[in-house]
Amino acid sequence: MTDPPHDVLRDDPNIGPLVEAHGTLTLSPADDDVLRDAGLSRQKTRYVNEVVEVFE
Repeated sequence: MTDPPHDVLRDDPNIGPLVEAHGTLTLSPADDDVLRDAGLSRQKTRYVNEVVEVFE
């Protein structure tokens, strides 16, 4: 069994203080067109949305 992503981030020595200072990370699915307009490749837009799915 794996730890929920927020627990892993909270336990990370570098990211943990950010989570403590700013609270739980909230992500929502990104519009592919917006990401493409920002210069992300199709593969990177897919990666971003897969990360979002992990946090849902």
